[in-house]
Amino acid sequence: MKKELPEDGVLQRAYDSDDKSAHYDNWADEYESDIEKERFVGPEEAAALLHSIVPTSAKVIDFGCGTGLVGAQLQSLGYQQVFGVDISEGMIKQALQRDCYRSVRHHDLCTPLLDDIRYQAGICVGVCAFGPVNADHIVHMTGALDSGAPLVITINGKAWDEMDWPQQLEDAQIQQGYTVEYIKTIPYLVDKQIDAKLLIIRNAELESKLICQPPEQYSDD
Repeated sequence: MKKELPEDGVLQRAYDSDDKSAHYDNWADEYESDIEKERFVGPEEAAALLHSIVPTSAKVIDFGCGTGLVGAQLQSLGYQQVFGVDISEGMIKQALQRDCYRSVRHHDLCTPLLDDIRYQAGICVGVCAFGPVNADHIVHMTGALDSGAPLVITINGKAWDEMDWPQQLEDAQIQQGYTVEYIKTIPYLVDKQIDAKLLIIRNAELESKLICQPPEQYSDD
């Protein structure tokens, strides 16, 4: 019999788990049905922003791709060169069934991505919250991208405040060499009234060159 969801929502189980890989392996079959109950709209929001600044011909890497919700959004927008990495083999199996990735492989985002391939854009949804991935690890993502390529990333709104992500990012930008050039508050877990921050991040030493400016609705007042 399936356990009743905790009061704080299905993602709380992931945040509280000590073994993320095992947790997501066990959750993979029910992940999407569970997350639908929270009305998780992060993938749509992030994919829309990436689409506004990156052409569909770009080679995109989805960091922490899970079951492929972001990949499916990107595919629907016309992207055909999307690659995924995730810490959970169970999630990877689910993602591969969607047929929206060129490849999906195992990787822990707390470590550098040792890859000869460089991507024209990156996207990361639902990974950055209460840990273990923190602001110091973002350099592992930007390091996999072409010079000046954007990383579109979400940070859970509760964690943004409770884990002091603004200070984390300020410190990491100096130490790790990347720049947060854009931040927008977006809906995230709608039924729990939890928002998120949607960011564009690039390597600090590189001149920022957006392919086009984000549309009006993505600009904070």
